[in-house]
Amino acid sequence: MVAVVGILVWIGNLFGGSAGENAEPNRYPLPGDNSEGGIDITLPDGSEVRPDEVLTKIWEIHNTGTVFWKDRYMSRMEEDAGGCLSEARVRIPDTAPGQSVQASVKITTSSSPGECYARWKMTDADGSPVFPTKEGIWYKIEVLTQ
Repeated sequence: MVAVVGILVWIGNLFGGSAGENAEPNRYPLPGDNSEGGIDITLPDGSEVRPDEVLTKIWEIHNTGTVFWKDRYMSRMEEDAGGCLSEARVRIPDTAPGQSVQASVKITTSSSPGECYARWKMTDADGSPVFPTKEGIWYKIEVLTQ
């Protein structure tokens, strides 16, 4: 049995992967690619909001690398944001090195009081994080009672 498993692993590695796994190696971050910011333009952390309200959260992100950003998105990392709803992914405008871009997302606040939190990371068109080791950006708001 051990020999069979060993052969399957060897065959998988021969064709660029491991047995039972179709994952390609992480290609990110690209050499020279970098970002800074996540500056809150609207709704700073801790903002108090009303239930069932539709809001727009805007962050400013700076392309501090040498790679032109094309077909990039901000993708939500958590499924549950404390009852607040938002898009799972929003496209960000193409951005040249040295330029800043604003990323915005629509949020519908919860009908119940409490904290809403969602973290976002920059991804490519396939949903792969382009800065896998960076923390990302987030919103953290407090839904008040009526």
